Amino acid sequence: QPNSKASLHHVCPVLSTILACQGESVYGVLNQSNHSVKKNMEAMLNYVHIPDVSALLINIVCPNSAKAPKPIQAATAHVKTYTNESLWKFYKKLANWKFLSVVSEHIKNPEAPAFHRAAASEFLTKLIMKLAADHTGGGEMLLQPLGHCPEIVQVLVDVSCSQTKDVQDSQVRDAALDTLMKITQLSTEATVQAEPRTDQLYSGFANGQINEVQNQMVSVKEHLHDLIESHFVEICRTLTNTAHIQRKEVEQGRAPIKHGGYVVDVPFTYYRLLLVKLLRVCVSTRPEKLFDELPRETSRLLCHWLLQYPFASLYHNEFMEIFSCALKFRDSDHEIVKIFLQKNKLISVLIEYYLDDSKKGDVKGHILRMMNMIRLMASSLSPSHHFLPQFLKSHEAWRAFQPRLLEDTYKLAEPWDESIAASLRIVHHAKSTGMMPYGSVISDVNPLAGDVELDGDLVEHGIDLCSRFANELGFEGYVAFAGSDKASPGGTTSNSKKKKKKKWKKKKGQQQNMQENICDGNEKSLLTQNNTDNEGIESDDIKNEKRGNKNETQKRVYDDLD
Repeated sequence: QPNSKASLHHVCPVLSTILACQGESVYGVLNQSNHSVKKNMEAMLNYVHIPDVSALLINIVCPNSAKAPKPIQAATAHVKTYTNESLWKFYKKLANWKFLSVVSEHIKNPEAPAFHRAAASEFLTKLIMKLAADHTGGGEMLLQPLGHCPEIVQVLVDVSCSQTKDVQDSQVRDAALDTLMKITQLSTEATVQAEPRTDQLYSGFANGQINEVQNQMVSVKEHLHDLIESHFVEICRTLTNTAHIQRKEVEQGRAPIKHGGYVVDVPFTYYRLLLVKLLRVCVSTRPEKLFDELPRETSRLLCHWLLQYPFASLYHNEFMEIFSCALKFRDSDHEIVKIFLQKNKLISVLIEYYLDDSKKGDVKGHILRMMNMIRLMASSLSPSHHFLPQFLKSHEAWRAFQPRLLEDTYKLAEPWDESIAASLRIVHHAKSTGMMPYGSVISDVNPLAGDVELDGDLVEHGIDLCSRFANELGFEGYVAFAGSDKASPGGTTSNSKKKKKKKWKKKKGQQQNMQENICDGNEKSLLTQNNTDNEGIESDDIKNEKRGNKNETQKRVYDDLD
C-alpha cells in the first residue's frame, strides 16, 4: 500500500525468524479463533504472488520442512519451538476452512491479475507436495478436500481447458494445467521425498540417501481419480482442439518456427505436452475405463504427431508410455490396440519412416524400441487366441522388416568396445543407493547387453524375452509362449535357440564344474547322454560322430572361458 509503514520484504524474514525461534507464539495468535485463522491467512494469500509471502505461508502450514533464515539456522537446527497440540489445533481450523479450496478460488478469480492467479496455482502445487510428505498426520487431513470437494478439480480443469489467445491468460492456463498434472501424478506414487533426517544431513555427498516417506495422498487417490475421470473426455477434446486451432493459424499465414537444425510449421508447445502427460497418467492408472473413452480422433493425432515432430523427444517418451500401456492391457486384445495398429496403420507408417535414410530425427530410436515392444509382446501370446500375433502374421511389411529389426536391435544390445566404453566413462556400481560413489570402476559393457553379472543375477545374452534388453523395455516377468519356438507368433524366429533366463548361482556352478573338468584333463563328456541303454550296440561311425561333437563342444567351452 502507498501509505504502508513497512515492507513485505522486511516483514516476512522477521516473521520467519519468529516462527523458527518462537513457533508456539505464532500458532497461539492464529489459534485464537476461526476468524483469526481466516483473517491472517487470507491476508497473506492476497499477496501470494510475492515469493517471500508464498514461502512464509508454506513454512506456517508445513513447519516440519521450514528453514530458518541463515543467521539463526545453526542455533535453531532440529529444535522444535512449538507443541504438537498447538499445531494440530491449527490444522483442524484449516481443515474446517477447506484451505485448499480457498487457494483454488484465487486461481479462478476473474478480478485478480493474471500473475496473481498463476502464482496461486504454483503455490497450490508446492503446498500439496509438502503436505504429501508430512508424515505427522496433518498433511493427510488437509489433503482431504482434493478427493471430497469437486470444486478444486473443477476449477483446475476449467482454467486448463479454456481457449485464449491472450499471453497473460495463457500463462494462468499453463500453470493450472501443470498443477493438475502434477497432483495427479503425485497421487499415483506410493512414497514421496521428504526433508532429510538428522542422521542424513552430514553424511556427505557420496553417501547421501533420499529420505522417502509414505505418500499422504493415498487416502484420496481413488476419489481424486474419480473426479478427473469425469473430465477425461473434455481433456481429450481440448488436446484435439489444439491441433485444429494451430492448423487455422497456419492457413491464415502464420510463419513457421525455425529451430537450430530444423523448421516446424506449427510448434508442439508446452501446453500440448502437459495435456499429453495428463492423458498418459490417467490411462496408465485406469486403463480399463479410460481406453474405452479415448476418442478415436485423439488416438489418430497421437500417432500423427509422432512423425510430424521427429525431434520432440519429450513427446516421444510420453507416447511410448501410452503405447506400452495399451499393448500390455488385456494381452493386446483391447480395441485401442486395433485402433493404433489397424485403423491408424501405425506399423506401416513407422516402418516406412524408419527405412527412409533421408528422414532424420530422434524418433527413429523410439521407432526401434516400439517395434521391439510389439515383437516381444507378440512372442508371449498364443497365435491362435490373441489378436496381435495373428495381425502380425498377416502383415507383409512387418514380416519383411524383421531382418532389419533384428540386425539393428542386436547392434543396440551387443557389448561395447573397450575404447568406446573408456571414452564414455560408463560408471557401474551394482549396489548403489542412488548416488554414484567417486572412483567407481569403469565398465566395458553395454548396459543392455547380456552376460553381465549384477546383484547376483545373470541375464542371458539376447534380445528376446527374459533378456536384459527385454527387461529394460518393461517386459520383466514375461515369458515366451510355449509353441513360439516352432512358429513365432510375431512372424519372426529370432533367438529360437537361445536359452531362457537362469539363476546366477546355478550358471556359476556349471561354469566352475566345466572348468575343473577341463583343467584336470578329465575326458568325461560335457553333454548329457540320453540313450545310455543303447550305447553298447552303437556302430563305430555313430561313436566317431559323437566323439567329434564332444571335441567341438569342449572347444566352444574353451573359447567361452577365454
